[in-house]
Amino acid sequence: MLDSLGPHEQELLGVNVGEWLLTDAVLRTGEDLTPVKRLLQDPAGPPLPAGGRQWLSRLADRSLSLYEVCGVDSGAGMMLADLLQPGEPPFRVIDRVASQNLVKWQMIGARVVTQGEDNVLSGALYPFDREAALESVARIRRRTRGEEHGSGLFREKCTSVITTDWLRSLLRDDQAAEQSATGSETGCIFEQVTTAANWADVPLDGLSGKSPREAVKTAAGRRTVTEMLKRAELRGEEQVRKFGGERFPFQALWERLGLDPGDC
Repeated sequence: MLDSLGPHEQELLGVNVGEWLLTDAVLRTGEDLTPVKRLLQDPAGPPLPAGGRQWLSRLADRSLSLYEVCGVDSGAGMMLADLLQPGEPPFRVIDRVASQNLVKWQMIGARVVTQGEDNVLSGALYPFDREAALESVARIRRRTRGEEHGSGLFREKCTSVITTDWLRSLLRDDQAAEQSATGSETGCIFEQVTTAANWADVPLDGLSGKSPREAVKTAAGRRTVTEMLKRAELRGEEQVRKFGGERFPFQALWERLGLDPGDC
């Protein structure tokens, strides 16, 4: 089954598995379970250079989380919002490689570590489509209810959901993966938004027959319209990245509806 993956997916899988082994894997020695990271950090462990030990320590201290890409400076970095800490503001991450492939409003599983005064991605990357990521967020919240954010048990459950859900999405058949990546519903929303000059005033089935302008009068409506616009803008960014061309002026729609994407 893994042989059917493309080169990029196989590379991602190799990097992600390797980092998981360093940060979250556990070995059974007799009756005891020992985290691999503890063995690596033990003075009697492998003879690693000081810089390598420090990096492993920073890796081991940080958990995987799910992030929304709020902005991209291709080849330099991006702005990320932690979906598991919705009250925290977006922050800048320095990354030359991932920022060339990710687009605004994409969702990813990642581990953010500090390097000097900067935040950087550790190397592992778990790309999700928006619907799957939001389902994973809901699953994590259910499983960690009552757990302190950042605790060992929270980290274990969070990592389990992210890695398992990502592997399932990675190993789906090609047709399901294509539908998830491009999203027939998302494509429909994109076409509606970009072809209707008065989209803000068009009654939509997804809004129970209300227009976006009517729907944003309630908190639930604002969340729904915000997600619709994010999906449409994501689709547009993916098309520009792949085929080139001009971007649709989504900012004008956000302003016309009085929405701030960071508020919902």
